[in-house]
Amino acid sequence: MHTHNPADNIGQLARPTHNNDIRPLTGLRGVAALWVVVHHMLLLAPLPASLDTLVHHGYLAVDIFFMLSGFVMSLTYERMFRTRLLGRGYAIFLLRRLARVYPLYVVTLLAVAALNLAGFSHSWSGGFANFVFNVLMIHGWGFYDSINSPAWSISTEFAAYLLFPAFTLLVLRQRWLRIASVTLFIAGIALMSCVSLHQGAQNGPLDIANEATIFPLLRCLCEFGIGMAVYVAARDPRIAKACSGKLVSAFIVIALLACLLTPGSDLVVVLATPFVIVIAATSRKAPVSRFLGSAPVFFLGEISYAMYLLHSQFLRIYRLGPLILERHHMPHTLALLITVAALFGSLITASYLAFRYLEVPARNAIRRLEGRLQPRVANAVAVQS
Repeated sequence: MHTHNPADNIGQLARPTHNNDIRPLTGLRGVAALWVVVHHMLLLAPLPASLDTLVHHGYLAVDIFFMLSGFVMSLTYERMFRTRLLGRGYAIFLLRRLARVYPLYVVTLLAVAALNLAGFSHSWSGGFANFVFNVLMIHGWGFYDSINSPAWSISTEFAAYLLFPAFTLLVLRQRWLRIASVTLFIAGIALMSCVSLHQGAQNGPLDIANEATIFPLLRCLCEFGIGMAVYVAARDPRIAKACSGKLVSAFIVIALLACLLTPGSDLVVVLATPFVIVIAATSRKAPVSRFLGSAPVFFLGEISYAMYLLHSQFLRIYRLGPLILERHHMPHTLALLITVAALFGSLITASYLAFRYLEVPARNAIRRLEGRLQPRVANAVAVQS
């Protein structure tokens, strides 16, 4: 009698099917994006101690993005790079990644640059070289600040895409290379956290986002590589089965939530995140997988990229709304509630419109160029990454 192995889900997810989204992984991106918004919204608000710790830990959502991206890129493209690291397959990979991230990236960049020139924003000094590096998505490699502040992580992740063949060689091929690489990645994160603490990090030891240094790039590359290693681990039947058990998965999630409420647990949170990724990828019945794959959370995952790139501009609503409403003699609490509702309502609406009418059409248009590079290429898994 055949017993279902949770690790088999990885292989099943990798085969193209109709509307083949990995719902829990996409939902995890949605939760992370929402966490970033709440983090930036409430960062300076007076909150109870535990809630304040949870909000401050919101900067770690970017680390989830990096690891999740490494996992999904491995799941989606490992077969393409199995026999050849460069050539047409690499060109198609880069085309697909650019089709996914660049259209909305460049539109939001131009919009925020225009707001700066009009005097409505002050995230850009106006330097032409800064603008060019932002357009090329290479500013976050230790060169310039982001004109659209959240875009630093998109720039560093673009570097990970360019280096994906090297990561494939280091992480997906030989076991000894993978162990050595992951050890180096974890050591790198620990070292960077020490440097960050020495420099007075605002939110925690991994709050490494100073684009004048190379540390944000290294933060991304280390965690992207860890995400790729997590993909390999998820294919191991023993690991997949252990993590997918209801008691074990519940313990992992509860322990992670406890860490998020505990000051100084930043590195533990990052190192525990891979377990949640494995659960989401291999166990469809675990409560956390069902939650992440539910319709509302999956919807947030679909629009998460737009939410992330747009949210810094929409936070003006939160900053100005209560002041405007209180001038009309509205009680502070009511003004705050209306402002929060307006912020999330407008941000989610704008993010959906950007996803539906910009991201998807532009992605499809760019990917039509694939046929010119190689007519027969295995379809990629449709994951919001």
